[in-house]
Amino acid sequence: MKKIILSIILVLMLSVSFAASVETLMDNVTDLEFQFEGLMAQDEASYLAERDRAAVAREELTQQRAIQTQLNSRIASVRNMRGDQYKELAARYNETLKELQGQIRENEKIVSDFAKLEARRNPPAAGNSTRRK
Repeated sequence: MKKIILSIILVLMLSVSFAASVETLMDNVTDLEFQFEGLMAQDEASYLAERDRAAVAREELTQQRAIQTQLNSRIASVRNMRGDQYKELAARYNETLKELQGQIRENEKIVSDFAKLEARRNPPAAGNSTRRK
């Protein structure tokens, strides 16, 4: 009789222990899901910020390239003129052009980095290969 009672007690203890471990496991899963959702929200916010930053950079690039064309044209005409004043002016145009080219490189990098981010985030579908046949 003692063996039966001990067996029943052991089974009850194992059942309670199993139920507690399942509950702990479910709590852990719930916590992991909460953390996952939080990370997904952060990732989405970061993506949207980078998308907006790239859009601004694209717009600036359009304007900067127009200015670059204008500066190159002006430098070409000033370079052919004689006199120290024109040489000084040409040097200032060149300095401005170098500064502009640096800004263009920065904006091109922003656009390029976003394109890479977008490609990682939205890989092409398996059936839509761009290879030539």
